[in-house]
Amino acid sequence: MQVTILGRRWRLTFCRIDGENGGQPDHGRCDHPEKVGKTIEVNQSLTGRQRAEALIHECTHAAAWEVLDEEFVECFAHDLSVIIWRLGLRWRDDD
Repeated sequence: MQVTILGRRWRLTFCRIDGENGGQPDHGRCDHPEKVGKTIEVNQSLTGRQRAEALIHECTHAAAWEVLDEEFVECFAHDLSVIIWRLGLRWRDDD
């Protein structure tokens, strides 16, 4: 799926993401905003609020790559995912 974040186009995919060097799988990944053919990936094994949090996290990186540090992005994505979940927003497959 193609998405636009602050006027830039990204390819958004939900896919398998393995951890680097045999470690824990990443929840998501985001290419640098200047990369041609940039992609935002969210680990397809995540469900529910964790999937929402990973999506928010990676989209926040896309929107403010050089402005926000990782600690801010992690806290913001967590807090916003809790808020939207408490409001009752769900993935269709979580019904």
